[in-house]
Amino acid sequence: MILSRTKLFVVIAAITGVFSFAPQIAHAGNTPQTCNDGYMLLNKERYKAAVNTLTRCLNKRSLTAKSRAISYFNRGLAYYLLGQGILEQEKDNVEWEKADSFFEKALKDAENSIKIDPSSAADAYCLRGQIWLELSWGEVGYDDLEKGKAMGASDDRCQP
Repeated sequence: MILSRTKLFVVIAAITGVFSFAPQIAHAGNTPQTCNDGYMLLNKERYKAAVNTLTRCLNKRSLTAKSRAISYFNRGLAYYLLGQGILEQEKDNVEWEKADSFFEKALKDAENSIKIDPSSAADAYCLRGQIWLELSWGEVGYDDLEKGKAMGASDDRCQP
């Protein structure tokens, strides 16, 4: 059931152009419920709640390395989307510092995901590349996007 929801979410996100990433779900048998709850909140576009829930998840000692890497990726994605939401507000005074703060937290989580599980970090490289581009570090961002593609991430996930 969750896998079919994930596929549906990816299709909807691609069609609507909301974002080019889909959250990942931890498949390990001993993944705490809070990690799965964070994933579901992210799917429901409740990014602040997802960040809080995934933070509780990451405080669990029982997480496998794979589940921890996925949870960091998901929380990083939530932070990234919170920053994007601030930039997309049609205000005269965009809160640049607040958006940058979310992007910096997203960057840290993407880097943690890569460090913990480098063999399956293709999406995390793409996310980190997007964040670097938001922070105006073009060359570094493009390098990460290319690395993500080389590791098997789909082209639509690694678009600048």
